[in-house]
Amino acid sequence: MANVALVPHTDEHVNALQAVQLAAAQVAGVDAQAREQGSATLLLLSAAENVVDLVCYVVEHTKDPAAVFHALGALLRRVPTLPAEHAGAHVHSLVDVREWLLHISVARAQQDAWPAYVQAQVYRAVAVLSKRAAVLLDDERPLAVLGTHTKSLLDGDATCVLVALGLTVELCENLGVDCLRAADGALPAGLTATQHAWCKTVFQVRVLGALGGAEPGHRFDAAVKASCSALKWNYGHGGDTLPTDLSAVLYSDHVPAVLAHAIRVANAAHLEMHAAMLQEALEHVAALRPTGSDNSALWCQQRVSLFKVFSDTLSADVSAAAFAAQGLRRLFSEDASVAQLAASLTVDELCAPLVQLTRSAYSAVITSADEPQAADAALDAVLNAWIALFDAAARADASAVIERMKGVARDIVVLPYLEMRLAAADVPDTSEHDSAAEDDAETYNEQLDSLAALARLSGVQEIVSAAHAAMTALGPVLSTSPTDAAWERLHWLCLVAGHVLADSASGETPAPPDCVSHALPAVQDTCVSLMQGLSVTLLGPLAERNAGSSIPTSPQALVSLLWFTARWVPSYLLREAPACPAEACLAGENGSVVLTSLVASLLTVYKAWQGDADVLDAAAGVLDSFANSRGVMKVLLVLPQMQELVQLVAGSLERLPSRSQAPILRALLCCTNAAKDVPAELRDTFYLQLAAAVRSRVQAALTARPDSPAVADILYAVLSILGALAQSADPLVSPKMHEAVLEQLPTVVHLAKTHSAHADVLLAAISATNAAVKAVAELDTPDEGAFAASKARELVEIIPSEPSDERAELVSAGLSLAASAASAPAGGTDALFAYIFLARDLSDDLLSEPNVPVALSGAVSHLFEGHSALLASFGTPQYTTASISDTAKNGSPLEAVLRAAVYIITWANERTSDEARRICEGLSTFATQINAAPAPIVDRFICELVHLVLAGDLDAVLFAPVLHSLRALLVSRAAAQNLGGMQTLSQSLQAAFGGDASLQQAVQHTTETLLMSISSGVPSGGHRSADAKAAAAAVEALLPFIASTRGALRVR
Repeated sequence: MANVALVPHTDEHVNALQAVQLAAAQVAGVDAQAREQGSATLLLLSAAENVVDLVCYVVEHTKDPAAVFHALGALLRRVPTLPAEHAGAHVHSLVDVREWLLHISVARAQQDAWPAYVQAQVYRAVAVLSKRAAVLLDDERPLAVLGTHTKSLLDGDATCVLVALGLTVELCENLGVDCLRAADGALPAGLTATQHAWCKTVFQVRVLGALGGAEPGHRFDAAVKASCSALKWNYGHGGDTLPTDLSAVLYSDHVPAVLAHAIRVANAAHLEMHAAMLQEALEHVAALRPTGSDNSALWCQQRVSLFKVFSDTLSADVSAAAFAAQGLRRLFSEDASVAQLAASLTVDELCAPLVQLTRSAYSAVITSADEPQAADAALDAVLNAWIALFDAAARADASAVIERMKGVARDIVVLPYLEMRLAAADVPDTSEHDSAAEDDAETYNEQLDSLAALARLSGVQEIVSAAHAAMTALGPVLSTSPTDAAWERLHWLCLVAGHVLADSASGETPAPPDCVSHALPAVQDTCVSLMQGLSVTLLGPLAERNAGSSIPTSPQALVSLLWFTARWVPSYLLREAPACPAEACLAGENGSVVLTSLVASLLTVYKAWQGDADVLDAAAGVLDSFANSRGVMKVLLVLPQMQELVQLVAGSLERLPSRSQAPILRALLCCTNAAKDVPAELRDTFYLQLAAAVRSRVQAALTARPDSPAVADILYAVLSILGALAQSADPLVSPKMHEAVLEQLPTVVHLAKTHSAHADVLLAAISATNAAVKAVAELDTPDEGAFAASKARELVEIIPSEPSDERAELVSAGLSLAASAASAPAGGTDALFAYIFLARDLSDDLLSEPNVPVALSGAVSHLFEGHSALLASFGTPQYTTASISDTAKNGSPLEAVLRAAVYIITWANERTSDEARRICEGLSTFATQINAAPAPIVDRFICELVHLVLAGDLDAVLFAPVLHSLRALLVSRAAAQNLGGMQTLSQSLQAAFGGDASLQQAVQHTTETLLMSISSGVPSGGHRSADAKAAAAAVEALLPFIASTRGALRVR
């Protein structure tokens, strides 16, 4: 390594040392002005021309660790612009700086002069300097030599071992980052994504490979961090071939045992952070995949070792149980892993750890009053592990194994679950958690789905019989002297039975699960008896007993009964063509009797429970379930009880809780819409009553005093009603309700403008208008579309520009409204200017909010899809490459939309990639309209797309869509004689890329390949199919070229 002294004493260097030491003290102080001065000094150091010399001098001569840390921070900020050679006046190269830092870090470690955070900063600098030097020199040696250095340090004394382990951690952290945009502290060193990936490959093969057989010594803390960093490395990226030494360690069956032992040591020493790191490393080992046939045997042996480790991890501690269950589920999810385990273990041995975990989890749910969420998380993990094991056996077609597991699951999981929940009801709840039935139904939905899946696999006879017996035992108690425990048992009985007997009615056509429809008639009779017992025998009488009764019903239990009823009704009640005994029992006259009883119970609920929003919302859920049953809807509106219910709700809506008004009106409207076999006259009477109720609530909102404490609540309720009805008022089925909602849009805008200080009111207004605009978008009615879009624009322009806690949510809602307006007939202009209004304030802070880019993507894609000609007509000769907000303020509308398109495509993620593809498709439509757009705008945009494909940070999944849109733009632009045709296009490309010969050559090949894929002009008519094939062939031909070229091109 280089000598320790790199930089001589000079006045400038001494002054810099003193300035940095003072700045470090100022930054750590309490005086705000001094902190600003210190920060300014450090920024000046980072910008200094001889920053490398100054930093090296400070690091060598200061005794202040903070000064070292901040000096290196200044160097790291400057690294992206430093050259590989002659980085300073006294320093020959970045490699020399790196070598010197390694040398001095060992020396300072031996003197115990630097704390851990300073050492970590040194190692970070070593990693970043190595990456920068390797890329600039196009030589892997600056990175590869780190393997030699680190291994030699591991062979040294205790101090050298600590340096090696710390260096390994930072190298893994800085070279293992998969995305240069990651906001986790990793520094990009001025590299493109491709260059970074190359560095990662070199490190994996040359450095980690060299460390594979190294002995790290016995420094537990440092060894844990280094081992975890290496094991967390994403070996699937940066090269599929692993060095032999590394793969022998990575796939060793000793690794799980070593990690498990380290976890026990950490737990015994109460080192919670170390234990958590080791558990995460063990999860990464469990997630490893073999990289080739040479590693398959090792990997399979490691799976058995992992199974043993996870089985041995079982304990009463709920977090340990969850960890073990998650590990087992991961093992069971891999067919090769299960095959290896099945070859080594019997079925009982495979199930044994899950059996023990299940018992521990059930016990924890009952006894862990202090940590109920942790206990339920452990139970979730255990149930998921059982399902993973069943799935693995099914994929292997192991019928004998499945039959054996069914019995185990029934006796160990399914029946004890119901017993556990009923027993837990007797344990007083000392936690502050509000266990409202509604919350439980949502909180435990996935857990109960898992339980139901296992119950159906093992046969429902036993669980249904047990539930029926529990209901029978509860009936007399609930009638005479109910206790809190009895109500809690009823609550859980409804939740369990509901999930076992029926699926959620959303999505597919509801039907009984196969385990019920294929069960013996006696079992189906028990199922029907359970449904009727809870929803008819119990629900009616319990609904009458409100809070004023002598024996009041628990609201939680009543909500659960209503939820249970809503769950099973669509699958069983009044099925038009009964296909099993359970359906037949609830069809015909018997089914009508049951329906009448249910509607009567709902009428009772709305009379007796008008003040309880949870109960009323659950009752609305039952009405929703009616709308999902065609057989029910044939007779529902004819029932006198249903007609009385509608009159009651419409006439007393203002007396219901604000939260409940929208759900009940929406449910009644859905029922009316679904009753297509009922005479139109009867349905119209329902519509008229509902519309009158809406107008009454709107009038109440208009006359509410602005200074009233309840005004925001009143407005939110009314706007929620309008939004809910707009979503459900199908213009083709219920035009009267659609018109009733649409006529209220000016009032919505007025209310929002008057009460814009209330963000929740403004959000509710946007939501209601958005629903109405979407409904209009389904019709071919330009007048309605223009009207709705104009109101959308007015509403968007009410959104305040001042910062607030709700700012991001308001902007996201506004952009979504603009997207809907763009889909409305004749809504393009208003949609465009609504977008422009919001785009003016799209700062980096706003764009960093997850929902804002998603909403922005939707708005831009809809504008391109439906209004390309309009966009082209709103161009000006200037084209700016400023931010979205600056472009919206100073550029043309076309520029503002194109700028957003570039942003979305560049920064696409899993939430916005679909919209980015839609934008690419929209660009192909826009290409047909570019004759009307100014050539400078079109050419600059084409250049940006070319640059993005060849040298930008573009997601690989978007290469093909961007190339297709780029081809369409190039072909249309070359054919646009009024824009100058191919001659001016070539001049634009030359001007943009002529300064870089390599990039210019790649640009020429790319554009020529795309242009030559069509022989004459823009295809039309019968030529479109052939052109699509030609486009696909051109893109396919370019992809390998682009993949091989991107690594050589720098981001400009």
